[in-house]
Amino acid sequence: MQAVEKSFSNHMTVRIPRGMADAIEKFLKTEEAARMGFDSKADVVTAAIRSLLIECGFYKLPHRSYMAYTGERGLKEAVSSTA
Repeated sequence: MQAVEKSFSNHMTVRIPRGMADAIEKFLKTEEAARMGFDSKADVVTAAIRSLLIECGFYKLPHRSYMAYTGERGLKEAVSSTA
């Protein structure tokens, strides 16, 4: 996996294996992806990385909201902490 930093943004580019990208594209065509609010590869990859880093204790969620993890895959559902 290779990362390329962009100085003009708060984002960066990360390269993933083609097979994984193909699987994400296939997933994005499903009703499940739409129901979960995913509409781009970046959304899926960000959710997966966030889940892993939280689970391993390397990422903390913003104070005003938290993520409730649903299903066996640990995918996201945004929930307001003020609700």
